[in-house]
Amino acid sequence: MKQIILKSGLVLGLLNVLWLYAEFIAGLHSIKNIDLFFKITPLALLIPVGIVISYIHLRKQGHLRRKYPTRAFAGTYISLIMAMISVVGQFTYHVFINPGYLSVMIEHAKSKGAQNPEAFFNIPSYLGQVFLSNLFIGVVVSMTLAIFFKNPISSNNNKD
Repeated sequence: MKQIILKSGLVLGLLNVLWLYAEFIAGLHSIKNIDLFFKITPLALLIPVGIVISYIHLRKQGHLRRKYPTRAFAGTYISLIMAMISVVGQFTYHVFINPGYLSVMIEHAKSKGAQNPEAFFNIPSYLGQVFLSNLFIGVVVSMTLAIFFKNPISSNNNKD
C-alpha cells in the first residue's frame, strides 16, 4: 500500500507542476494574459480527481478494507506528498524559470487596487499558500471519499 500511496502522490504532484509549466508556456503568466490566467487556473482543481482515481485504485486492490481512519489517512498521505512536490516545483519555477512572475502578479494586483500585494506575492508566502492549499484540498477530497465509500469492494487481495 505504501508504494501505491507514494506513486499516487508523485504522479499528482508532477501533474500540479506540469500544469504550472503549461500555464507558463501558454503565456498565461504575462501581464497581457493575466486576466485569462484567473479564468483558466481554477481548472487545476480537476487534479484532485486524481486523488479520487488513486482512492478507487486502492479500494480495488483491497488496501482500503479497514475502517474510516485508514482509508482517510491513505488519501491524506497522497495529498501530503503531492503538496511537497508542488512546493518544490513552484520554487523551481519562481526562482529559475520565471523569476518575474511574482512581479507581474504584484503589478496586476496594484492595477486592481490591492493594498500591499508584496506581502502576498513573495516566494515564502506563495510557497506556503501552495503547500496549504494542495494539502487542504487533498484532505477534504480524501475525507469525503472515505465517508461516501464506506463499504469496501470485496477482494481476496490482502497485501498489507
